Amino acid sequence: LSQALMLVTDYRGQSIAVNPSGKRMLGWDEEQMVGKFIADFLHPDDVAGAAVNTERLARGATTLAFETRYRCTDGTYRVLDWTAVPDDGHIHGIGRDITEYRRLAKDSERIWNISPVLKVVMDLGGKISNMNPSWTNVLGWTSQETIGHNGWDCVGDEAADRSAARRT
Repeated sequence: LSQALMLVTDYRGQSIAVNPSGKRMLGWDEEQMVGKFIADFLHPDDVAGAAVNTERLARGATTLAFETRYRCTDGTYRVLDWTAVPDDGHIHGIGRDITEYRRLAKDSERIWNISPVLKVVMDLGGKISNMNPSWTNVLGWTSQETIGHNGWDCVGDEAADRSAARRT
């Protein structure tokens, strides 16, 4: 019933069991996954990191968060966030599909970086913690000159007074 991919491997990374989410998430039938090595399904750039993580698990470490790109039957990849534990010669892993989350995060970052609109992040007290590139392009203030300072110091007195009145 789990929406997450549940996978059991040996310490070499050979699959022993997989739940039906392998089919739902990736398109692979259980028979296509069991007996195969996880490296057979990984993006080539993720194989080395997964091998290091598998070795850590074989030594008894627990993995709380580890991302890999798994190949689907159509040739695309899904980004899975893994939690895994070793137990009696086996690794029990739970992979959550975070592909859409990663895409949205990348889109948000792209919009943040290319937007001509000045964007600034500040807490309720006005302390600035981030600003987009347009802030520097339009105002000329670098991140070193801006971050940590009070955003209300960047606007005219009248606007700062109105904003302060709204916060009280």
